[in-house]
Amino acid sequence: MNNIILAGIALVILLSAMLAENVISRKRKARLRVIVQVNGTRGKSETVRLIHGALKGNGFRVLGKTTGTVPLWITPEGKHVEIIRRGPANIQEQFLALRKSWRDKCDALVVECMAIKPEMQLASGRILDADITVITNTYPDHIEEMGNTEEETAGVLSLSIAPGKTCIVGSLSPEAHERIKKTCEKIETELIGAAPSKEDLSGFRFLPHNENLSIAAKVVELLGLDKSLAIEGMKEVQPDVGTFRYLMLGCKTRNAILANAFAANDLHSTSLLLEKVKRDFPEKDIIGFFNSRDDRPDRAAIFETMIRSFDRIIVRGPLPRRILKSKSVEKLDDPSQLDSHLNGSELVFGFGNIRGLVDWLNGMEEIS
Repeated sequence: MNNIILAGIALVILLSAMLAENVISRKRKARLRVIVQVNGTRGKSETVRLIHGALKGNGFRVLGKTTGTVPLWITPEGKHVEIIRRGPANIQEQFLALRKSWRDKCDALVVECMAIKPEMQLASGRILDADITVITNTYPDHIEEMGNTEEETAGVLSLSIAPGKTCIVGSLSPEAHERIKKTCEKIETELIGAAPSKEDLSGFRFLPHNENLSIAAKVVELLGLDKSLAIEGMKEVQPDVGTFRYLMLGCKTRNAILANAFAANDLHSTSLLLEKVKRDFPEKDIIGFFNSRDDRPDRAAIFETMIRSFDRIIVRGPLPRRILKSKSVEKLDDPSQLDSHLNGSELVFGFGNIRGLVDWLNGMEEIS
């Protein structure tokens, strides 16, 4: 059998699988009362969490999915569960979200659009066929794929909008707004702007950005939900697991503190947070805890100077051999055992990467 025939067979199998997935996905979407897709340059993950909380507060059994600091499922109970990827991010995860919502017997789905390239934006929109597509903002980013102006970025983001449905936009430039308006008119989709929110933020577990809150409030209004129940639901939303916070570390060492700087993926931002920690706790001995990605051990080189700066450093994951040879390093496989390495009064500065730590971090109590 020659290569052309084999390629033809493979193509037929692939197309058949895609057709079957589309048929199954339509059935899964039909079960959901509402699908919300959140797109934009900034604020997507927080907006997903707020809309999830608003729907949950109104009695929906809702699944959320974010791809911000770390890819997460937000369960119908409001818990954050890390999505373990076996490779790079792939638009097929939108199919996975539909499948999981079916398995978890959900009646609502709120999904962050993970696409960058125009063709993937279009694919995400077609896969989800969302009742409401949110575009938080159109600040230039990923310039090679989306363009270097708000208007060009809006043109790419608007490809994800489902025909005949609704699109909510946040703060846009006039040019970006006009670009999205033209797209919506062409596909007969209603375009709605979200006015600034004036909600009382007391009682929230974190301080949401006003623009993100205003979008969530507009979703509540469009769906005819109870506003007071939505606010109560949003107050229960967990902050992003990567938000810099001080956490109470472990059960054996109640005076030990973890500074969660794992999500600051560059050396400059991490250094600024370390300086803040030193100002906030000048009396504490600071221990470094470096979480290294198994799939990217080379990234440890970015933080090499910081790793060397600690008198005591604990490491989870691989390190370059030159660092191991020249520095006394304590290795740790299970982060839940970190407190057993401590006396009880130290402050642990966690940095490097957040992958693999979500469940552990979610189990800790924040120190106000």
